[in-house]
Amino acid sequence: MKNKYTGQDEEPDERLMRSTRRRSQSRKPQEDFRREIMNYIGASGGGKKFNYRSNERLQKGLELKLFGTRKTRSS
Repeated sequence: MKNKYTGQDEEPDERLMRSTRRRSQSRKPQEDFRREIMNYIGASGGGKKFNYRSNERLQKGLELKLFGTRKTRSS
């Protein structure tokens, strides 16, 4: 993957991918889940900007990973 800020090639974040798959409740093996997401991103090409919200499973997994562990504090 190319980092859009540095222009350097980087390896995907394996921990993030595994965690996203678990939280999306996908029963697919990690490689199949990754292939599904990459195919979905590739199919959204044609000059369109990819939006993770347009794939329900990816959206659920990412939002649970990023926001699901937040706890609110009551005053």
